[in-house]
Amino acid sequence: MKKFLPFSALALVAILVLSFGSNFARAEDSPSLTESQITSIKNSCSIIKDNLRTVQQEDYRVYDHLSRYYDYILTNFITPLNIVLVKNNIANPSLTENQTNFASAKSKFRNDYINYNKEFEELVSLDCTAEPVRFYNQLVTTRKARAKVATDTSKLRELTNKQTNLVTNLKESL
Repeated sequence: MKKFLPFSALALVAILVLSFGSNFARAEDSPSLTESQITSIKNSCSIIKDNLRTVQQEDYRVYDHLSRYYDYILTNFITPLNIVLVKNNIANPSLTENQTNFASAKSKFRNDYINYNKEFEELVSLDCTAEPVRFYNQLVTTRKARAKVATDTSKLRELTNKQTNLVTNLKESL
């Protein structure tokens, strides 16, 4: 029975995701849940919330790791290189622009994660048994906030790759 419980919990979450997936586009504007979906949320509330807490903990670990990584790149690579270039009277506006864009993107990543975490806290604090529709609406809001963080991460990865290319080009030109 103990082996079956995790499988059934995952299967139930998968069913909820699939049943809500078809309504996701509509849910962004004005969600209308079926009685079956509302019943599924009510009946699975504790399992859903346990899984959400696990996701929240994992997301924080990833955020913490990425945040440190971006800080490290900015403070140990991007900024020192630009300082050395300025001291040696080597103008490279592309590197300066990338530093500014990276710092801005890092700040946006931090702010969007804080907003996402706030939305997530609101989600897990709701009683999905008593308020399944409000719970689902908050889930949609939380998904949107999480998508912003994912976009920020992609932007920072792009800027990191751009920095690598700019440094390679600089090295070749010197």
